[in-house]
Amino acid sequence: MFTEEHLQLFTTFRVRTFGHKIQEILDDPDYDDVSVEDKIIEALEAEQLARTNRKIEKYLKAARFKNPEASVEDIHYRPDRQLSRERINRLASLRWIDEPLNVVIIAATGAGKSYLAQALGTHACRNLHSVSYWRLSELATQLELLATQPEKRHKLLTAAINAGVLILDDFFTTPISMQSTWALFEILEGRDGKAPTVIASQLEPEDWYRAIDDSITADSLLNRLIRPALFLRPDGPNMRPEHHEPAES
Repeated sequence: MFTEEHLQLFTTFRVRTFGHKIQEILDDPDYDDVSVEDKIIEALEAEQLARTNRKIEKYLKAARFKNPEASVEDIHYRPDRQLSRERINRLASLRWIDEPLNVVIIAATGAGKSYLAQALGTHACRNLHSVSYWRLSELATQLELLATQPEKRHKLLTAAINAGVLILDDFFTTPISMQSTWALFEILEGRDGKAPTVIASQLEPEDWYRAIDDSITADSLLNRLIRPALFLRPDGPNMRPEHHEPAES
């Protein structure tokens, strides 16, 4: 019979769920005729599920979504939104992450672009992809604050470059400095052909171009975003009341 000391060993060996499942199986008479192999398999599957769920929670927390409840299952497909369920289902397959292809969501204020971006992000987390969510202005501000702390700034840049999916919301909605634009180019250069970036913006790409003072940097930056990209342009009414979004969408 398992003792508390045995159960503590399962915790020490980092298979706590496995141990508790074995104890549950041994205490349940419905398992009396189940083979030892099947009992072990069920306990192993319980441990695997628990580890997967912990990893998902870790990814969701690390992503820092403004709306962590955003979900592809809860996206609204009203006729006036010009948003295709088939298109979203294709995106939900996450092949764009494997290829990789960037996703660009362009829509007016309140049309649900932030929700869509975060819904794709939470879906990626639940399928064991790391995600980093930033409003572009917040990322730019953070990089500028770390200008005198090169090690921390390098760590932030590296994290953005290496994220499985990088989401940049409110893309060029507000101006950023040329220094921040160069940092953004460094991030996109590091991700080019390796991992996808999701952009949510009120502005069209030609407006991004005009927001960058240096035309060479603008060309290089846009080329890395748009050349391998899928575009979504949801339309229709203000979606904030339906999604209860606390911020710009």
